[in-house]
Amino acid sequence: MTSSLRIVSYNFKALQMDAAALGAVLRAEQADVVAVQEPPRFWGARRRLREFAHACGLEVVVYGNYPFGGATTALLAAPEVAARVIDRGSQILPFDPWLWPSLWREHRIWPSRRGYAYLTTTDVTVISIHLGLNPEERKVHRNIILNRIHALGARRCVVAGDLNEQPDGPSWLAFGRRLRDAVRLMSDESDSSFHTFPSQRARLRIDGVFVGTDFAVEEVHLPDGPDVQAASDHLPTVVRVRLPS
Repeated sequence: MTSSLRIVSYNFKALQMDAAALGAVLRAEQADVVAVQEPPRFWGARRRLREFAHACGLEVVVYGNYPFGGATTALLAAPEVAARVIDRGSQILPFDPWLWPSLWREHRIWPSRRGYAYLTTTDVTVISIHLGLNPEERKVHRNIILNRIHALGARRCVVAGDLNEQPDGPSWLAFGRRLRDAVRLMSDESDSSFHTFPSQRARLRIDGVFVGTDFAVEEVHLPDGPDVQAASDHLPTVVRVRLPS
């Protein structure tokens, strides 16, 4: 006997765009697990994420924020999935402060500490990741995450998140060697319907979901419509996997 798990990878943009629209998207998708990138930050972040999750019929399994969470990652789950969680956690990833001035010059953003979050049930481990804009930092962080995937058992892992690079990039290829790119299992890589950024006129695929060999991918799609356009600058990626008995 087998069952399916519906996983949504979504950059929440810290709930700073249209949180009501974001909630409408998640309710419509009926997610079992939401791998969050850019959850709310700073003062009151846990309360805001918890209240948002409850409004969507979900529970927070791993909080984001720094230093007592997954930094720019978090995990939400439907109550029936949250009840089956046997392990959960997060790790703050190392940073090199010498990289930060160059990121400000090139991208006009103040860099954030990165991390990853994971949850484990008896069937699957889901890991939310959010790699940075600097390629050297991405290399360091992906290797740490890949070591964690190896320790958890790659066959039973689903890794979902914002890689901040396209499918020909080294981090994307590194995850693809250990796991399988869900989109490539279901569609031609040149299919522009899987571009995720920016949401208003997506032309880049920088968000992905990678699955272990224990799972069959039953569906991959990117929701669209007014709520999706208003909710975030990223499109969500929705993957349904069939779990082993």
